[in-house]
Amino acid sequence: MVKQVISPSLSKRYSNLYTARITNIAVLILLVLSCFLPVLVNPGVVYADDIFIKLPNPAILPDGGKGLSVAFSHDSTYLAVGHYSIHRVTIYKRSGDTFTKLADPDILPAGEGNGVAFSHDSTYLAVAHTTSPYVTIYKRSGDSFTKVANPDILPTGNGMGVAFSHDSTYLAVAHNTSPYVTIYRRSGDSFTKLANPAILPDSSGNGVAFSHDSTYLAVAHGSSRFVTIYKRSGDIFTKLDDPAELPPPYGTGVDFSYNSTYLAVSSFINSPYITIYKRSGDTFTKLANPATLPGVNGQGVAFDHNSTYMAVVTYGPVWLTIYRQNGDTFTKIANPATLPAGEGNGVAFSHDSSYMAVAHDNAPTITIYKIVASPAFVSAATNAAGTTITITFNKSMANPAGKQGQFTYSVNGGAAQSFSAAALNADNTRIDLTCSGTAIAFGDTVTVSYTKGTVLAADGGVLESFTNQAVTIPNPARAITAFYFNMLTPPVIGVVDEGAKTVALTVPFATDVTTLVPTITITGASINPASGVANNFITPQIYTVTAANGLTQAYTVTVTVTANPFIGTGGQTSHGGGSGSGTGTTSTTTQTVSLTNIQTQSASLSARTVTPGTPVTVTADVINKGTGNGTKKVMLYVNGQVESTQGVAVNSGSSSKLTFNLSRSEPGEYDIYVDGVPAGSFKVEMMTGNDVLLIISAVLIATAFLFGLVMLRRKQAAG
Repeated sequence: MVKQVISPSLSKRYSNLYTARITNIAVLILLVLSCFLPVLVNPGVVYADDIFIKLPNPAILPDGGKGLSVAFSHDSTYLAVGHYSIHRVTIYKRSGDTFTKLADPDILPAGEGNGVAFSHDSTYLAVAHTTSPYVTIYKRSGDSFTKVANPDILPTGNGMGVAFSHDSTYLAVAHNTSPYVTIYRRSGDSFTKLANPAILPDSSGNGVAFSHDSTYLAVAHGSSRFVTIYKRSGDIFTKLDDPAELPPPYGTGVDFSYNSTYLAVSSFINSPYITIYKRSGDTFTKLANPATLPGVNGQGVAFDHNSTYMAVVTYGPVWLTIYRQNGDTFTKIANPATLPAGEGNGVAFSHDSSYMAVAHDNAPTITIYKIVASPAFVSAATNAAGTTITITFNKSMANPAGKQGQFTYSVNGGAAQSFSAAALNADNTRIDLTCSGTAIAFGDTVTVSYTKGTVLAADGGVLESFTNQAVTIPNPARAITAFYFNMLTPPVIGVVDEGAKTVALTVPFATDVTTLVPTITITGASINPASGVANNFITPQIYTVTAANGLTQAYTVTVTVTANPFIGTGGQTSHGGGSGSGTGTTSTTTQTVSLTNIQTQSASLSARTVTPGTPVTVTADVINKGTGNGTKKVMLYVNGQVESTQGVAVNSGSSSKLTFNLSRSEPGEYDIYVDGVPAGSFKVEMMTGNDVLLIISAVLIATAFLFGLVMLRRKQAAG
């Protein structure tokens, strides 16, 4: 945070400024004229893409009628204003765009708050002021600010500016008597004065700032060099060589850019009133002046934290000049619609670069702006018919009705064509433009352009010009290219009739068609129902493909079940259009085959670990969910290969158990399925040496037991 105050009521401390002000009467007259003839006074290019919208004043304003300094906390939650009168500092808490005054600190500063600064961790607030102790430091706990003990050694005179290092370790105070800058090191809540730099500023320190990397310290002051720059090594601050080109007389404010590359110094007496340096290592080189300069005496300067803006507050109308930064170039943007009410004394940006605050003379003493960025082009696409181009932006847009003339489009590199209408889309981040020229077809190359005019975002941001942005023409393709049941063994692949828009599949007898899961490939954006979702194919199902351009195409999918192979040949059963039946011949009797729904419901194993050759029994439960009695061919799979097959007859609504016996001589693990139902796996393990010894021992023990039993009986018989 950087500020400086030079005002008539403080001029007794700066008597040399009266002459300067008289000298600048002509400048002030020109500035007043510039309000009416801006092109004569400010010939530089002015950009209007950035909007600074004044927020409603806080409900409770700083007292005294003169804001002297301002600072945001690093978390952008708190705003402190240094000012005249009783309180000398007023602290606000932000909620959205509302700034609400907090209770005053327990002990107020002893004099006018010429400078305010928050530590980077938002824990401490320092106020530089007139009257001893010249600096007052507060510690924040929640929304309460409590004064900590004064530093061990106080500044020697009126505090004019104050700044914390980015690491919150150092605190520097600029003041109006030698040594003109006093530097403290913080340890907890204690601030201990460091040794003065070997070379001091030439005169009254008016503004002070640390670079974001906490390496450099700059002091704006009242004579000779007008800015003194130090490099920190540990607790030692060593003066660097002066810039080759110094600021004009009377440095009033100073600030570093967030990337520590740029340094700006505001000056009170002579044009250009703002001097900008670029740092390379320890060398600071003056950049070319902005094309449009502040109109009169600079009193403070601040960079935003995105390295996008730099603001200068001044002694005369319009009190505030804002620049947009692009590399080494600083270009003045349009003045806010509502300017501060008086002489600008301090300026600060919030850390999130969303807000800017100006401390100034006259009520309301503090003016707060919200920074509204321009809307940005994101994408453009046509509708299905190619008659409308819809542009998507990165934020909500205002109604563009009647502004279609600011847009044009081109087809296949042809001449620019106009739109006949502009409307806000239901999605208010989009604008719909109705084409009036050549129809757009898939395969065309289309671009859209905009010439900056009056198209606005909903928040007031002004749309910038853009040229030849590509327009997407959505592909109208919408077709099913493959449809199959991968879950069946073997998979069943459908026949797609593109002309008739149908898909036909034939599945094995007794397949449960109520929960089949299709795998589908398409050309288009989507299909409904989706691939991989189970469906009931007892009746034909409609699948709808949607193209990228929104057009749709429906396909009818029909599943046919083959006839019962265990009863005889007959007609196939087609699911979805009617019932199927067939006849078979056994001896001389004709039998009607009813539709069945027989499926394997569960399967299990008799053992999980066996020795080579030991049989394992697989048991399967088979159930008939259909309306007629029937049979099913049940397959046993071992490691994905068919092991054996059994036919089973099951009445409607009944179930039956099947058993399979199998064995394996090779060690290994075997996965078992009955139809598609897992039964689990069993492992065949070779007997180890211990197992063999155990068996031999058991045999020997049994043999010995039998031998002893025989001998005992012989002895009893002989007796």
